[in-house]
Amino acid sequence: MKKIKQLREILANNNLFIKTNPDKLHIFVDDGNVTATAAISLSYEYEYNVNLIITDYDQPIDYLMVPIISWMYINQQEFMANPELRKGAIKFEVEALNNKTADISIELKLTERVIVKKGDKGLEYKHVNDEPPIDMRPEWVNEIWPTN
Repeated sequence: MKKIKQLREILANNNLFIKTNPDKLHIFVDDGNVTATAAISLSYEYEYNVNLIITDYDQPIDYLMVPIISWMYINQQEFMANPELRKGAIKFEVEALNNKTADISIELKLTERVIVKKGDKGLEYKHVNDEPPIDMRPEWVNEIWPTN
């Protein structure tokens, strides 16, 4: 699943705590489901909850949420655009360990489409990008994810 790797990279590149303490970010996949239809294709979609756990975190939670929300804007457009799907798309819990640090759990609902086609050397698998059309992007998106 490519989105898990992307999330780790986005947080490591946009959060100094995680960049300097990569072992404090733990990622778990819960409630995974594969949806496949009776179509001629073997293509399918992953549906799952990803649980990001950051231990001993000593920064404002905003420093985690902004990269996550900007990533969701690009990669889970349906959750951001639909008011009903938006509810519960991003959940969090905080356990204060002391006056300076906390363990934070952030749960995200994710989907990931996989197109399966017959190729020259057998079956080919392609994870579909959920990127919105270029004319729908605000200016800040290109700063985080250049199109070239």
